[in-house]
Amino acid sequence: MSAEVCVALEREADVAVARREVRAFAAATGFSTPDQAVLALAVEELARNILDHAQRGRLTLARAEQPGHSGIRIVAHDRGPGIAGRELAVRRDQSRGGGLPGVRAVMDELELVSTPGLGTTVTMTKWLPSATRRRGGGAERSDRPALGPAYVAALEAYLRTGDEVALGHATVLGRRAVSEGHDALDLAQLHRAAIDELVVAGPPAAQPQLARAAADFFAELLAPLEMSSRVARAASADLERLDDSLRQQDAAVAQVNRELESFTYSVTHDLRAPLRRLDTFSQLLLERCTHALGGDGQHYVRRVRQSAQHMARLIDDLLALASVSRSELRRLDVNLTALARRVVDGLRVASPARDTKVVIDDDLYDRGDARLLAVALENLLGNAWKFTSKRTAAEIRFGREQRDGRPIYFVRDNGAGFDMACSQRLFAPFERLHPASEFEGTGVGLATVQRVVHRHDGRVWADGKIDQGATIYFTLGERPLLAPADPA
Repeated sequence: MSAEVCVALEREADVAVARREVRAFAAATGFSTPDQAVLALAVEELARNILDHAQRGRLTLARAEQPGHSGIRIVAHDRGPGIAGRELAVRRDQSRGGGLPGVRAVMDELELVSTPGLGTTVTMTKWLPSATRRRGGGAERSDRPALGPAYVAALEAYLRTGDEVALGHATVLGRRAVSEGHDALDLAQLHRAAIDELVVAGPPAAQPQLARAAADFFAELLAPLEMSSRVARAASADLERLDDSLRQQDAAVAQVNRELESFTYSVTHDLRAPLRRLDTFSQLLLERCTHALGGDGQHYVRRVRQSAQHMARLIDDLLALASVSRSELRRLDVNLTALARRVVDGLRVASPARDTKVVIDDDLYDRGDARLLAVALENLLGNAWKFTSKRTAAEIRFGREQRDGRPIYFVRDNGAGFDMACSQRLFAPFERLHPASEFEGTGVGLATVQRVVHRHDGRVWADGKIDQGATIYFTLGERPLLAPADPA
């Protein structure tokens, strides 16, 4: 490597030459690829400043040495009129505070000297980090796995927990990126891919909050790179565009929620009242006009009344489904065993003639919204109760098992079961796998369960065989409650 490299700055093409030379000189000195990139951007900004204000100048690159340290020294001199007196003092102050933002963001030392009539000289020094000093003519580097999966996992952990320990992993990954030769643009692409996977693909209502948290994490990742303000502005622009997109989605979600609330009001006040009147007048016809109606007339009126009552139940279930999606989620310690036993007690009171064996595991605790989890268990255990009604020895169990170290809850019965080829239809609103003449219901129960589970960041799925029973499995996020709590 030459002890010194000089580049003349007289035309626009010289800027590209300066960038190439500084990258090559920095690489030979031992700087990592990210540092080479930001040094090149800083020199480009400085060179353009010279061409804009003085039309010509020169750039000198040299090794910088002092006890225990080595690095690169860049001297930029223009042949302009120079700066004197108070203006020079102002320019010096600006350079220390960021007057040349891309330069100041990268350099460890920066000094401005100017002589009227002779021009201005800017001297900059960047010291080589001890962790990346060269040995034997090559930068030290170790074989490590790809950064992408580690970044996605760390960002996902921070979005889930939001604590300072998880945020600190960003700085660790930033240092690793430097050692592996990643530049700022690599990390911006990495971050955008993680955003697509963890934020854009997530629930629209949660995206603005997730995007802000992801931006904080990305800022911590970039800190070790000492990136120039130009690269920072480019990354910030990408995040701003994403933020704009998320704000638009947030506005769209808010509009949908307003329309849903308007629809709920309309259903509550405009549809239920006519249905109640239809049911009441049908009942009065049956009670007071029996002889006038005749056999066929009574049958038709009963069909009208049954349809009105079925429509009313559909409306009630639709309102309950909407309420599950819109209500505020309050995570507390919940005793699922106590909730399930309360549900089964209600089922036994409603059907005292049933002799059904129900087993509920002890000490089932977790964190969640007690009201919503009660709704889910009411639907799950209610379905099991309904579909075992034709069994002489009906059995139902609510329990928990471990898979890969994570708790999975289940409600199992030996009832009518279902065809697994139709399993995807189970959780769609108003879908029924059994005729209403065989088992009553509106087909909203499992759709409600699915929404409750999804609001708890969990999954729900089913397993069953025709006439051999069914099992509904569900999870409640990542963190089970290990210590018992008081019944909810």
